[in-house]
Amino acid sequence: MGSIEYLRRFAAALLSNIATLALSFVLALIVWSAADRANDPIITRTLELPVAKHGFLPTEGDVNLSQESVRLTFQGPTSVANPLLGSDFDAFIDQSNLPLGESEAVIQIVPKDTGLNIEILAQEPETVMVNAIPIISVDIPVNVSVRGEVARGYEQGEIVIDPQTILVTGPQDEVNRLASARATIFLESARDDFNGVRTLTWLGPNQEAVALGDLETSTNEVAVSVEVRQTEGVKVVPVIADWTGTPPNGYRLLAIDVEPQTALISGSPSLLEQTQSIETEKIDISGATESFEQRVALSLPAGVQLDEVQPVVMSIEIEPILTSDVVRKQVEVRALGEGLTVTLQTEEVTVFLFGPLPVLNSVTPDDVSVTLDLLDQGPGTHSIVPVVTVTAADVEFRSVQPEFITVEIISIEDLREELKDNLEGAIGNLTDESEPLSAEEPADDEPLDSYPEPED
Repeated sequence: MGSIEYLRRFAAALLSNIATLALSFVLALIVWSAADRANDPIITRTLELPVAKHGFLPTEGDVNLSQESVRLTFQGPTSVANPLLGSDFDAFIDQSNLPLGESEAVIQIVPKDTGLNIEILAQEPETVMVNAIPIISVDIPVNVSVRGEVARGYEQGEIVIDPQTILVTGPQDEVNRLASARATIFLESARDDFNGVRTLTWLGPNQEAVALGDLETSTNEVAVSVEVRQTEGVKVVPVIADWTGTPPNGYRLLAIDVEPQTALISGSPSLLEQTQSIETEKIDISGATESFEQRVALSLPAGVQLDEVQPVVMSIEIEPILTSDVVRKQVEVRALGEGLTVTLQTEEVTVFLFGPLPVLNSVTPDDVSVTLDLLDQGPGTHSIVPVVTVTAADVEFRSVQPEFITVEIISIEDLREELKDNLEGAIGNLTDESEPLSAEEPADDEPLDSYPEPED
């Protein structure tokens, strides 16, 4: 009995000590946790994460998201939560189970470091609307748009396109925007076959131009060939102007043109083969001094007819021969102030003229004037630009030599004073240089009237 009681007391004491130890350990943990949180407090942060697409659709295609990002809210110790960036998380949807068309997908967020001591509190949104579009490839037909026409006497033949279709690959809804492709060529009076490479214009169902966008194409260019052949039984030949004579002296012939420059003729194959050109009737330009136009007839070989009748006009361009000439001209002074006189360094200048030879040959001195405008010019020496006036029609003044004329303007009053001073000086010089008259003193007893009277 004593042993059992002893064991019972020992067990009770042991349990009491274990409970005390456990309580102490828990209290120690609480104290340690409180101290740790005081040094590294829990904070809450929010990050904006891009939503990626993982996995593959059951069929080749592309997935469009109604929203490209998700807002993540999490909490954790400052030392752990504060350094985290958006790149430390992976936000994604799983494409492997998505049906084609529109549906809703769950956005999953996983820390890239699974051992992070953080707690995810919320994410916005949790799901996103997606549209799974299959990728398709379609052959788009190519059409050719021809602008302009072939030349008269020719006809357009077969059009060849290479390739005739273009393979376009991309999302189904983008590819379905395209209905055809167009290559545009220009045939401006073409006489030869056309061969060229053209860039395509993409068209929608209503033939409106649409942008290709990010769609992939097998090519964006096509080679186009168009046959151009001469119409059977007709021929296009150049029209040659025929004239005689020359313009008079002083004039020259610049050009002779004919419009239209070609004629469409018809006849037997042998005559068409022999006929390489058609001449106009002969026009005499002798004595013509100006340009003119004249309607003319065509000189057709026997058996050849005009397949298309239209007026033919010959244009003759004649102009005077342009040359230069010189004229010597006296200078006229104008607007000299009152009480002033002027002296010119040169009184004649050379005037250079340019114009039609017949007009220059008829220019007279009265057709050219050279003046010096001395308005508001006071006494002193001045360099004045002469003013040249040419009244002859179609004659151009080019230059004058000298370009400046030196003039000396003197006041008439000052000139008079200068002349007076010079005259008085001259008289004084004459008086100083003449010999004095010898005048003897008369004797006291000699009468004064015995001396001759001085001459005036």
